[in-house]
Amino acid sequence: MKLTSVNKKTFFIIFSISVSPTFIFGTKDDIYFNSTLIFAKYLKELNCNLKLQTLIYGDHGYGLRKEDVAA
Repeated sequence: MKLTSVNKKTFFIIFSISVSPTFIFGTKDDIYFNSTLIFAKYLKELNCNLKLQTLIYGDHGYGLRKEDVAA
C-alpha cells in the first residue's frame, strides 16, 4: 500500500494487486471514523478479505492511553 499526498489533507491510496486479509477497527465517536468507513468500502469494492469492527465509544488514539482503562 502506498499513501500519496496531494495536499496536506488529501491522500490517495494505491494498492498492489494482492492485499492481505485486513482487520479494521474504529469507534463512532472518533473524529476520523468516516475515513474508516471509506477505507473499508474501498477494500470491499476490490473484493478484499475484510473484517470491520466498530464500537460506539473510544475516541481517537485510545489504544495509546497510559491508563489501564477499557474504551
